[in-house]
Amino acid sequence: MSRRRARGEARRLAGSGSRQPSRVPAVLPARWIGLLPLLVVGAGLLAYQDSFGGPFVFDDVVAITKNPTIRELSWGTIFPPRSAVRGRPVVNLSLGLNYAVGGLDPTSYHAINLAVHVMAGLVLFGVVRRTLELPALASRYGAGAPWVAACVALLWVVHPLLSESVLYIIQRTELLVGLFYLVTLYCLVRATTSGRPQGWYAGVVVAFVLGIGCKEVMLTAPVVLLAYDRLLLAPSLRTVLRRRGFVYASLGLLAAAYVSLVGLRIQQELPYLLSSATQVTQLDYARTQCGVIVHYLRLAFWPHPLSADYDDWPIAGSLADVLPSALVIAGLLGTTVWAALRELKAAFLGIWFFGILAPTSSILPINTEIVAERRMYLPLAAVITLVVLTADRVLRALLAEPRHAARRRSVAAVLVLAAAAILTACTVRRSADFRSTVDFWKAIIATRPENARAHLGLAGTLFKAGRTAEALEHYTATVRLRPDDAQGRYERGATLARLGRTAEAVEEYREALRLNPGQVQAHNDLAVVLAAEGRQEEAIDHYRAALEADPRHASAHYNLGVALFRLGRFDEAAQHLETALALVPDDPATLRVLNEVQRAREREAPGGGAAERLPGR
Repeated sequence: MSRRRARGEARRLAGSGSRQPSRVPAVLPARWIGLLPLLVVGAGLLAYQDSFGGPFVFDDVVAITKNPTIRELSWGTIFPPRSAVRGRPVVNLSLGLNYAVGGLDPTSYHAINLAVHVMAGLVLFGVVRRTLELPALASRYGAGAPWVAACVALLWVVHPLLSESVLYIIQRTELLVGLFYLVTLYCLVRATTSGRPQGWYAGVVVAFVLGIGCKEVMLTAPVVLLAYDRLLLAPSLRTVLRRRGFVYASLGLLAAAYVSLVGLRIQQELPYLLSSATQVTQLDYARTQCGVIVHYLRLAFWPHPLSADYDDWPIAGSLADVLPSALVIAGLLGTTVWAALRELKAAFLGIWFFGILAPTSSILPINTEIVAERRMYLPLAAVITLVVLTADRVLRALLAEPRHAARRRSVAAVLVLAAAAILTACTVRRSADFRSTVDFWKAIIATRPENARAHLGLAGTLFKAGRTAEALEHYTATVRLRPDDAQGRYERGATLARLGRTAEAVEEYREALRLNPGQVQAHNDLAVVLAAEGRQEEAIDHYRAALEADPRHASAHYNLGVALFRLGRFDEAAQHLETALALVPDDPATLRVLNEVQRAREREAPGGGAAERLPGR
């Protein structure tokens, strides 16, 4: 067709109200499309090349190193009676498989995390590509769908906002639920374009079940999938229900069954989840989340500084505290609702973003964790998709002439590669924050110096490493930031005691017990200091208080036995030492003291010098 004839045809189509298909400019030759998934994989491996040496940090200790249910693969691994990941059997099973392969070597755990993340990136590539090739969007994006999908998946995989989910091992919960969430959507898209959709529909249900076994946010999937179906696949809700009503009914029944089965567990754990030093009401939490979501969005565009803990995030006591953020969120929500009512395809991105964040960023107060960057794992995909599609549209508008095709390709390539390079460099740098437990806590404090929980965590790590003076600095900071924290008071007292500053230690122990009278270890350690000063009767009172709170506290039984031995009360001393020995069989110190008690009973003489030399513990 000649150029003149082509222009005439274009004018004819414009006059008739038709529109020529506008294509996304191909950045690379078509024969390279098959290599795009490899680009995503390579970028993920490059971004997390330094992630394999990091230790277990923070909640990893309870969920992995102190989790007995992963030590032997059994039904207890899948349905653990007591575990930090109880109710998330798929995650616990994956940890059990890790333990079976490499014990408590963190390397294999990091490798699985990265593998899951990269697989999620590949599925995201497939979802975006298949979506843009749907009849509703093919006229505009069909030819360039692989390139747009590659841009979205590439930027998502290397984005440092997701680094916490990959580097912090127990956040595998977020990685796995993200993977299965994307798989459910991918299977739904494939089912609508397949001649034999039954297998793909089964995939939707299976992926949904597996996702529920990872994290409760999966319960939002039926609503999000229904919105996708209505906006992008079917002309009406009636059509959706006629064609795939059985799928959504299945998902709904499974969700209801899950809620029923875990209802008791949630009821038991809710007091802990909703507890904190300062109670947060639902209204306060909702207002606070306005600022939190805007913070997430800022990090999506400018991912610095990042933090693995936000214990110091301020609670919004009034709307005025977060008015600008509330207006932004109201505007975004209003735009999403408006677009959905007008049946605009882009509305799905808003539904994806807000729908997935809703369980943790709405009105249910999770006082132990007001902010968590990992909650953006899936919502970030919507943000990146919107940015890539907007950038594509701007490029096509600015460089619309055919003679500018080469320039479009060059500009697109430079923008994508430059953004990916910057994000990758930031992610590589973030890996340094997880190289050791000390680095982990120091990175949080560098970003959020008023974070009491981070000071407490760093102080505990330094104390265990024998760096007592440094630990005291951070325990002091903890007490300054949170003076009513009984645990911080106790830990500071223990540090002062190790440094020989016993008078100050006693003050801290007493303050800890004033704040929490049932704190077992504070009673025990205060008694040890008092006993060392010869105040045996006072020490005995605190040992008994410790045992009243925890009758199986072996150290308190041992220490009480020693104190009673010093006072010549041999029968009582023997009873507590025998209990301590039953709790910690064959303990050499307990056996030695018990033998001294037996000899003293035979002599019917006070304990004397031998007992005086026995240390408390």
